[in-house]
Order: sequence, then C-alpha cells, then structure tokens
Amino acid sequence: MGWVEKISISPEGFFIHAKLDTGADYSSLSAQGQEKFEKDGKEWIRFHVKNRYGKMKMLEREIVRKARIKRHGGGAHERYVVQLGICLGHKYMEEEFNLANRENFNYQALIGRNFLAGNTIVDPAVTYTVTPACTRSVTKDKN
Repeated sequence: MGWVEKISISPEGFFIHAKLDTGADYSSLSAQGQEKFEKDGKEWIRFHVKNRYGKMKMLEREIVRKARIKRHGGGAHERYVVQLGICLGHKYMEEEFNLANRENFNYQALIGRNFLAGNTIVDPAVTYTVTPACTRSVTKDKN
C-alpha cells in the first residue's frame, strides 16, 4: 500500500484519508469537540471527525484508557484512547486510536505500526493504491 490511503471507519462507513506511518507505534485520529459522558456506568466520549472535504460525522465510543503522549521539544500530555473498526483495502481490524487535534495536518488519521505490523507493506513512493472494500469484520487477531 502507499504511504497515504483512504480508510473507512466502521460501522459508520465514514471515509477519511490516513497516513500510514511506520515510524509511529500507535494510531491517532483527528477528533474535534470532544465531550466525555457516562453510559451504562462507563466513560464514553463523543467527538466529530471531519474529512478533507469538510463533511463531518459524530462518533461515540467507550474510552478504553488515557495515553500519555510525549511531544517533540516539549512536555507530555494525555489523550483519550478509543477502539475503532477500520477498513484499509480489504483488511478490517479493530484498533486503538488516540484522539488528537490534527486540524493542522494533511491527513485525518495516522495509522501506526500496531495496525501495520504483519498486515501491510508500505511503499513510500506511492499513494492511494487501494479503496476500502471490507466485506466482513475481523477483530484484532493478526494471524
């Protein structure tokens, strides 16, 4: 796959552009208007994802945990982490994404090695080689 691809967030079927980053351990999603709430005694978060064409989709997910993110040249801060189903080409997996403000970046998501390892070979010379076309849901089992 190329270093930039379209992905689909499931089950909403919302398409966004993602950078496949073999230098990043974890995946990150641009989430605007984050609002924490309680549902069935658990912590959830509501947020908006906006694609590069300005279309927005509201998502709600249970908070899996908080991640401490180190900044280059600065201190660390915490981000909420949620589980998302994503489709990349024909590969569907549920993956943890930390929620970040990526408004100043070209791509709404960053897909890290936790998803890519054992699943994808990234060719840094190409972009947009596949279209999300998953037909069934497969969990995080990478075998």
